[in-house]
Amino acid sequence: MEDIYRSQFRMPYGLYEKLKVEADKAGRSVNGELVARLEQSLNAGSNDADLAMVFDILGRMAKRNPDLRYTFTIANGGEGPIEVEIPEHLVESKPKPARALPKPKA
Repeated sequence: MEDIYRSQFRMPYGLYEKLKVEADKAGRSVNGELVARLEQSLNAGSNDADLAMVFDILGRMAKRNPDLRYTFTIANGGEGPIEVEIPEHLVESKPKPARALPKPKA
């Protein structure tokens, strides 16, 4: 069996509640969710971690602003752009059609 380091630490109760919700969604214990997230953050390359952060921020923005566009393009280091769509589970409602901006007066 793998050696296990036992620890006890404190976290804000609100953070614990969020962690518990995510653990339930993933079918894991809170400890299992915490270990999985720590491993993911420590093992992920910086690009993966940055992209995960971008999706997290875009998901929160989409919840606050239903008019937000749900696709965007990422420059890919000279290999051509990548079009990315915000995953459905991060979007609470379907986007409204884009509105045309009024033409400036001459």
